[in-house]
Amino acid sequence: MRRRYSNTNSVRSPNSSNIVLVILCTTALSGCVDTTGDEAGVLIDTTTVDTVGTGPPAMAATPRTIERLEALFAGYPPALLDSLQVDTTGAAHWVDSVAASMTLRQQIGQLIVADFGGPASRVPAAILQGIADYGIGGVLVPRTMAPEDLRRVVIEMQQKSAVPLFVTADYERGAGRFSNALTELPSNMTIGATGDTLFATAAGRLAAIESRSVGVNLVFARVVDVNRERLNPIINIRSYGDDAMEVARYGISFSSEAERLGLLTTFKHFPGHGNSATDSHTSLAVVRGTISEIEDHDIAPYEYAVASGRPPSAVMVGHLWIPAVDKDPLAATFSEALVEGYLREEIGFDGVVFSDDIKMQAVSADYTLAERVVRSLNAGIDVIVTPNNVAAAVTSVEAAVIRGEITPGRLLESVQRVLRAKAKVGLHNARVAPAAVYEFLEQHRIGQGVADEIARAAITRYAGSDSMRWSDNVSVVHLANFQESESISAAMDSLDRWLGARASIRSSTDMTSAGREVLATQLAESETEAVLVVLYHRLRVGRGTAGLLEGHRLFVRDLLRLEKPVHILNVGNPYEVPDFPNAASILVGYDQTIATMRAALAVGRDNARAPGNPPVDLETQAR
Repeated sequence: MRRRYSNTNSVRSPNSSNIVLVILCTTALSGCVDTTGDEAGVLIDTTTVDTVGTGPPAMAATPRTIERLEALFAGYPPALLDSLQVDTTGAAHWVDSVAASMTLRQQIGQLIVADFGGPASRVPAAILQGIADYGIGGVLVPRTMAPEDLRRVVIEMQQKSAVPLFVTADYERGAGRFSNALTELPSNMTIGATGDTLFATAAGRLAAIESRSVGVNLVFARVVDVNRERLNPIINIRSYGDDAMEVARYGISFSSEAERLGLLTTFKHFPGHGNSATDSHTSLAVVRGTISEIEDHDIAPYEYAVASGRPPSAVMVGHLWIPAVDKDPLAATFSEALVEGYLREEIGFDGVVFSDDIKMQAVSADYTLAERVVRSLNAGIDVIVTPNNVAAAVTSVEAAVIRGEITPGRLLESVQRVLRAKAKVGLHNARVAPAAVYEFLEQHRIGQGVADEIARAAITRYAGSDSMRWSDNVSVVHLANFQESESISAAMDSLDRWLGARASIRSSTDMTSAGREVLATQLAESETEAVLVVLYHRLRVGRGTAGLLEGHRLFVRDLLRLEKPVHILNVGNPYEVPDFPNAASILVGYDQTIATMRAALAVGRDNARAPGNPPVDLETQAR
């Protein structure tokens, strides 16, 4: 692999000849926001330059973009943001002294993130044992835990741990859910559809404020997989889009702002899960292509980030086999060529490298826990994520050291990286943000405004004229590929209530031919003037598809033959949209959050502008 990018101040996009974007960073906004288009006022220099050895696309922070960002957070008192500033005093000394004082077992413990388990009101005994007996380095907490409970158990865990813990979470969509005081952010693809990295920066700021308020100090986000496979069953809307440069710009904008406010971030899933039709939770995903193709598309966001001088603090390696690199089937998690060779040596990343969940079937089906842990460390992984048995994981590494398979020096390198990351956000001086931060958020609940702004900028009109509106006299058909989803149920309830729907049909299981016929006849004979079909596509581990249930697909086609207008609101997987060309209108949202449903309503019912554009190519991949 060649090193193509260096940390420079101007570049030409590989997709646009003779265009240079110029960095204009200001101290007011360390994230260096970029907004594209004439309205944003991004500065463009059309001078031709030689791009050999130049860096990633620069991000221009204009006074207007800074003003827009600050306006989104006008309701947050300056004192609250000031209280999140990190104190790194004495960081280097702390790292050296702690690393030097550790026993072998304590060093190994630092390289493990244990699984908290399901939502609970108290710290599980297994976690307390992991802290006391093995000095585990971190805990993965569930996204579904009530914020007030989470903050309480985090404080307890941090108090019992001799070394500050990584408190990690899969907050890809922010720290909140629609039912609590924190904010459920729209998906990455929603942000990509805005065409504006301002919103990635805003998401990073909000994620930092809210995550830190409950004690989470490291998020396994952002996903920087470049989604090039229409049938990808697990990445899809978790991706910003199908252009590596754009994905990098959004990812860097998010992580830069989040880390400025003391939240460690992660890019995942290296070397790239976007060009696979397999869910790595269930089996080893294969990413095919030449080395050059994989570098240009999948690995490029990591190169861009390092070359920008603003990489995230961590990278997560996926359970992915890259035949162009490893001839025989081998997860990247175990591939020294990919982790130590590409990520460390070629790209130059020197932050913390996490494995993906080491329990996932992609690796656990063929390897014992000891093999998974030792192979990962030998490949260059620093931290093993959620082994199902912490004691067995630690003892397997101890045994490997005794056998000479892992050297003490190799372990020390990883321990030092872990401690440096903890010190980078001042955990050695303060382990949890002041209580006043969460108390303010719980009382005021103002993060939803940021989510609403993102969603409004992303809604896309795929078909139908700008004047095409949903009728007030409408039947609503809700078709979901996921049963018993709290967020989808809330979206359905809200949309029906806002529309004052005369009739509402809901289905989250497949339909028979007879069932479809009965419902289609009812809708044809109803007195409503139009039908609104809402398609909810939710990703689910192990399902193997991100699309509609087949009976639902056939039902939509039945409805499109009715002698009344049929409108479609597609929320989730946008690749399904071209399958229904005869709809009166099609609006696209890229998730099922309340923010997206509210934004779609404004366009469909009230004729607001739909400014978004799909960040993936839909036409060439339609069925």
